[in-house]
Amino acid sequence: MSVTRIVSYGDKQIKARQTQYFEGMADKRDRLTVDISDLRERIERLQKTNPFLAEMSFGRAIRFLLRRGIEQQEREDGISPPESDRTDQ
Repeated sequence: MSVTRIVSYGDKQIKARQTQYFEGMADKRDRLTVDISDLRERIERLQKTNPFLAEMSFGRAIRFLLRRGIEQQEREDGISPPESDRTDQ
């Protein structure tokens, strides 16, 4: 079962989908499917290299990038995502 939660990150809040594992399922724990540990740095780095994103507020940029895909935008701008965040492994 997935539920949407508001997750605070510094002074910003974003929606994150949370998968709840029921007893008998893998891990038996809650897990956020969005890792926001380095989200702010990655978005700020993209805003420095991308004129379109530079004109947006942080909130608008985060919503745009969550819809579009941060990794896709980083590839287009020639920025490599951190090794631990790559989904193509």
